[in-house]
This record gives sequence, C-alpha cells and structure tokens, in this order.
Amino acid sequence: MKASTRKQLILSLIKDDLTNLKLVYSLNALGLAADHYTLHTGSTVINLMNINASGLQWERIHDGYLERTRKVTQIDIQESPALLDALAKEIYSYLKAQRET
Repeated sequence: MKASTRKQLILSLIKDDLTNLKLVYSLNALGLAADHYTLHTGSTVINLMNINASGLQWERIHDGYLERTRKVTQIDIQESPALLDALAKEIYSYLKAQRET
C-alpha cells in the first residue's frame, strides 16, 4: 500500500473516532451514560501507525491520543468540518512524532 493511501486511511479512521467521541461526549453531557458506545479506536490507530511501544510508554502515547481527541467537544462538526480535518491531522502528526522518537 502506498504511503499516501495508508495515511489517508489512518486519517479517515481518526476522523471516524472523533465523530464517535463527539456523539458519546454529547450524550454524556445530556445525562445519558453513553461511555459503553465508545469505539476505542485509538489502540488500532496507534498500531496502524507502527508505533512500537509497550508498558508505560504505550500508555503515555495512548493518553496523549485521548487528550487530543477531547478537543472534538469544542467543534461543531456540521458547521465546521474543516476543524475536524485539522484535528485529525494534528493527532496524526502527534502519533507520527511518537513513532520517530
């Protein structure tokens, strides 16, 4: 698979995760217990990025992923889809930097 195609697939997966998290966070804010509907896609994304980490290092990277995904709560996805794209790229760049360290 070409690197550009792989990157686009990972970005798409990150955007799907962000969309799911936006829904879950919104339902939780309404008082519904929706945490069980979270896809937990972060682990898959990290593996697809070929980040070879384990133990505390893996947890730190995963926590960094989750921290960045929480920014989706500040985005109106319908009104500003470009902000969703930008956040997905920010997360991708973060994970790419983790792979290179």
